Amino acid sequence: MAPFGVERLDFDEAALPDSSVVVAMLHGAVVGTASLIVDGSTAGHVRLVAVAHTTRESGIGRTLMMAVEEEARARGLDRLWLNARLSAEGFYRRLGYATVSGQFASGRTSLPHVRMERHIG
Repeated sequence: MAPFGVERLDFDEAALPDSSVVVAMLHGAVVGTASLIVDGSTAGHVRLVAVAHTTRESGIGRTLMMAVEEEARARGLDRLWLNARLSAEGFYRRLGYATVSGQFASGRTSLPHVRMERHIG
């Protein structure tokens, strides 16, 4: 089991036809990942942003999010949204995301989350 009691391979974004997965590598090891899901609208859904505990606060998360935004722009998207754990809300706010919902419990983890959005167009 991964953190939060959820198997990390429970959903395969890469199997979706309009998805992208960004991976950060350091010394040959994966240290971060982020997924972009495109559903045909002008907004993309960012999911499963994760950075290894040993490399947090190193800029990898920011770099992953910049890569996701670059991919989203290349696909003609003008907005991104995500469901952020409350503990990560400040991280996304510093990247320009705004909280657009109240708190809710994630269906996967039961942890409190908020929906956040950013215009990138």
